[in-house]
Amino acid sequence: VEHPNFLLNLQIVDICEFLRGYLADRYDEIQLAGFYLQADIPEEPIYVNLDGPQFRRALDNILYNSVKYNSLGTVLAVGIEKNEKNSKSVGIYIADNGIGVSPDQRETIFQPFVMGDESRSGGGSGLGLAISKRIVESHGGSIGLQPVTDGGFSTVFKIILQTEAEKKEEIIKDL
Repeated sequence: VEHPNFLLNLQIVDICEFLRGYLADRYDEIQLAGFYLQADIPEEPIYVNLDGPQFRRALDNILYNSVKYNSLGTVLAVGIEKNEKNSKSVGIYIADNGIGVSPDQRETIFQPFVMGDESRSGGGSGLGLAISKRIVESHGGSIGLQPVTDGGFSTVFKIILQTEAEKKEEIIKDL
């Protein structure tokens, strides 16, 4: 993704339908890891410009870390939050109630070669979240680790993407 010739194949996609399909594809994997999945995805479509395979890669890296660093019984929550004040953006969150990210790693978690827990073995290059960040930013979006709140989750990644609200009408007319 750092190569100068890296290009996205963007298409206008309903992010709600995309995320439902993504979670359906990963459901067995999540369940076999001993995790519980909570999904909160609106029924109405929200359109974004998306390269599906690359965005799946970004989501896979985040989910992989959650599964790798947390124990059986961890709750994994994935959802979409519409921005009521600004219909030009949408938030996607991936959260868990696991061990969390240590305060000293919160600032560097998206840098290359940063590992979530240096004391654990099991491989990994420390590139997953750096790659996710690069992919999200290539989509014109942003990704961040949210502050820990009383919401019951110890780790919350939030991705912000720009919507294609004006394209929605064109797509509907074409149907």
